[in-house]
Amino acid sequence: MRLALLSLFFGVMGTSGLAYAQAEAIDEVPPPDVPPSAYVPAPPPPQVYAPPPAQRVQVQRRVYGAYPARRAAPPATRPWYPNRYQAGGNYSYPSYPTYPAYPGPGAYARPGYGYPRLGYSVPPYQYARPAHQGALTCQLCRRPERRGPVLGLGVRYSALGVRQQINGRNVALKGWGAVLRLRGRNHLAFELSLDFLGGNFPAGAQPVANGGGGTAAGPANPDGTTTGRPGPSQDGPYFHVGDVGRQSRVISASLMAYLLRNTRSRIFNLYFLAGGGYISSTLALDNQYGRRVRQNFGEYEGHVGVGMELKFRWFAIDANVRAIGMLRNNRGAPASYYAGVDGAPVNPRSFGYQGTISGLLWF
Repeated sequence: MRLALLSLFFGVMGTSGLAYAQAEAIDEVPPPDVPPSAYVPAPPPPQVYAPPPAQRVQVQRRVYGAYPARRAAPPATRPWYPNRYQAGGNYSYPSYPTYPAYPGPGAYARPGYGYPRLGYSVPPYQYARPAHQGALTCQLCRRPERRGPVLGLGVRYSALGVRQQINGRNVALKGWGAVLRLRGRNHLAFELSLDFLGGNFPAGAQPVANGGGGTAAGPANPDGTTTGRPGPSQDGPYFHVGDVGRQSRVISASLMAYLLRNTRSRIFNLYFLAGGGYISSTLALDNQYGRRVRQNFGEYEGHVGVGMELKFRWFAIDANVRAIGMLRNNRGAPASYYAGVDGAPVNPRSFGYQGTISGLLWF
């Protein structure tokens, strides 16, 4: 029975192997209708790999022991390191010296608190004060002085004298005016002023030569004097004098240069000035027909002068004197009527002096 089964098993296996070999031989032979160069073998079957099974990793925890005990306090004495040999080959460890116990701080007591001295006293510090040599000043750290006021407004009394005579009297005009002054921190300033001046020159009884003083001598009186009215036989241009009144308006601008800087602590100061302006005058007199008329004249003026100032914080007193030169404007009437005439109410060129006293409020 066993033999029969073995024979059957080997027979079946041989038949299967022969059939498998024939099948492989058939698969390797290309079909007759396909050329040999175009034959491509079948791809191998895909291989499937299974992932390895997961492994469990166990983390081991470190177990710490109890904290070590604290170190014991060092001994009160510390041995020295061996520095030499002694007889017998033994080291000598001398005892470490102990420091003395110092007393603690003393009780608090005014005026100060301090530790007791340990056998040494510090000598007291002594400062020798240098001899006094005047006030100490610092040129670099000294604060600059405060600037003084810059705007001044005030009124002034003015007098103008001209080298000219009318009715035998010198021309002197007096009056009041206003002044505006602007000043900077340093030495320069600017002034603008307006003056109203006037004067009256009544007809006198003293003889006056024609052309010498602005009048023409008239006929002699019984006492030998002459009047200010010319006689009928006088030749050449002339004007009837009578009583003459002059009203002048002087507007001027000046550039000023102070000797000292403008500071609040400054009281006294000197200055120089120079400038120019215009003078408009109205004269009341008699014409050639003996009628009372008014005539207007204009003059250009230029001046130079010197002055002084006393300033007390916000109030100042100022006085100056200036030399003034005047040139008559001959454009238009009536100035053109007196062209080339000696003894006109206003001379073509004149020279004089002007003085002023002012009171100013500074801001």
